[in-house]
Amino acid sequence: MLVKLIKLCKYIDQFSFAALNVGMIFFASRFLDNSQAAKYIIINSYSSFSLVVIVSLVISPFWVFSVERKNQGYHYRLSLKLTILISFISATLLSSFMFYSEQDWRYGLLIFGLSVCYPLYDFLRRSLYIVKKEFISAILSALLLLVSTLSYCLMYFCGVREAGDYLSALIFIMSFISLIIIFINNKNYHSYPFEEDLKKILLEYWTIGKWSAASMLCFWIITQGSFIYLEKVIDNEQLVFTRLALSLAGIIAIYFSAVENKLMPEIRGIIYSGDSNLLISLWRSYFKNGLIISFVCTLFVILFYIIFFDINQYQLSIILLMCLYQSISGIFKFSSFHLKAKKLHRSVFFCNLISVIIVVLFYMDVGIDNSFSLPLIILANGIVSSLLYGYFLHINRGV
Repeated sequence: MLVKLIKLCKYIDQFSFAALNVGMIFFASRFLDNSQAAKYIIINSYSSFSLVVIVSLVISPFWVFSVERKNQGYHYRLSLKLTILISFISATLLSSFMFYSEQDWRYGLLIFGLSVCYPLYDFLRRSLYIVKKEFISAILSALLLLVSTLSYCLMYFCGVREAGDYLSALIFIMSFISLIIIFINNKNYHSYPFEEDLKKILLEYWTIGKWSAASMLCFWIITQGSFIYLEKVIDNEQLVFTRLALSLAGIIAIYFSAVENKLMPEIRGIIYSGDSNLLISLWRSYFKNGLIISFVCTLFVILFYIIFFDINQYQLSIILLMCLYQSISGIFKFSSFHLKAKKLHRSVFFCNLISVIIVVLFYMDVGIDNSFSLPLIILANGIVSSLLYGYFLHINRGV
């Protein structure tokens, strides 16, 4: 019963954090005009870069090194400092670039604030898992979602129509809840005598996170960076609805992410046992369930779109393309899980890198003067990377 409750709390926490991003994008797309919605999306895309870096370089190693209770306090404080330092550096670079490009200091400050708050909150909510406070994490993430939603609704009914005002409110709410978690953690993470070699520990953090960071950077370039690059090239309608469609279709990705957390230990165990038949059976089950969930979620997203938006064939087509992207990326990701289980993280990175290069070169050749150029870039990357995962797994089958 306790194990089920812990799992439920983790799902509530993950769902609330994911729903925050999806819900805010939906709000901007539905209730703000296209120019303000586009500004909201671009700022959000910039700030997601820091989140990608922190998840790879700090959070993943923190989970590894916090297994032993006596080391938890030290690694929590080190990881918290690294999160603040790296996100601050990333935020400074991103906001400076934006100020240089747009000559808008408020634009730059918003990117700075979100680039610090998003990764900091993500690290802190996950840190509660280590000290068995999943229930608190679930409550605070649900509270963040609820308060942000109520604040956005209240601001809208008060006549606020500027994207920057909504983002400022989100930064304030997220910062306040982050401070609450820091206060809670100070009571739960205890320091024990621990011989530390900071240089060695930082090197180990880097060794664990570098390939994951490189892979996620490639993913960010296509799924977020393409919005930034094409902002001045494509019309606002394509930009806004592609981002909305990607967010709505993200419910498919949430399912596959949850499955990944469960499957990785199983795949590692099967690889060590050498039972290839069991691995094939696991893959077939994953593939079948993935198809069913993807189909059901796609229908749900389409119905959701039809209910909340006027029926528009162009926008509906973008929704379908993004659902197809999330479905293909998820269903064929088993090969990626297999490579990671074999500790071939470098191969996963090369799959993502080659995919980005192929897609970018192709669109440089054929051009992007197309009303579907942005969703097709994202879909093409999903297809190519999925094929490459299978190919790299094949050539490493003896490893």
